[in-house]
Amino acid sequence: MNLNNLIIESYNKYSNKNFIYEKINTKYKPITYKQFITKLTHVAKKLIDLNLLNKNILIYSKNSINYMIIDLAIISYVGTTININEQTKIEELNPVIKDLDVSAVLYDKTKYDTIHTIKDKHPNVK
Repeated sequence: MNLNNLIIESYNKYSNKNFIYEKINTKYKPITYKQFITKLTHVAKKLIDLNLLNKNILIYSKNSINYMIIDLAIISYVGTTININEQTKIEELNPVIKDLDVSAVLYDKTKYDTIHTIKDKHPNVK
């Protein structure tokens, strides 16, 4: 069974069951399989619409549910994920982006300044 089949089977079998919980402020909010997989397929479609099919995509973010959704969307439907620890220093990013032929960098809002500091060195990276 491949990953895509497992996702479809989980959607069909467990659609309304809780899949994971997200902490919002001090409370935990459940996310169902249906909600998670719907977000996952939406992200995959958007990445494909951005011409990132079969490309290397770097994720530079703290661990979160959004990180999980993006990572699983990429590896299931889009291309190759390159995961960078959120504590990676700026001087380490340039060689990774260049050497691994990164086509896009997805990052959370805490990494905005870091990415915009180096973006001019990588004009072909989305």
